[in-house]
Amino acid sequence: MNQNTTQRMQSYKVPSSQVPGHSYILRHPGFKDGTHGQEYKDINTLWDLFQREVTVFPKREFLGARALDPVSGKMGDYQWITTTEASDIVENFG
Repeated sequence: MNQNTTQRMQSYKVPSSQVPGHSYILRHPGFKDGTHGQEYKDINTLWDLFQREVTVFPKREFLGARALDPVSGKMGDYQWITTTEASDIVENFG
């Protein structure tokens, strides 16, 4: 990884935000002021965010799990479900 990539991935420390017993407030470097773009203006809950992800990225890998091979003792490959599949599970729960 080159230095420019590493630099871009570092969190932004909010100046003067550290108080005794607590660390600095850390933010994504793209949102230093703590606000998000207009694309998130209607997002108020985690459920709202999840529903947005299902709509915007219906086929994106969302939840993954690996099975342990009892013979070799090694973990297998990840098996993924998409955001839409996860949404279907949530909607049909109960």
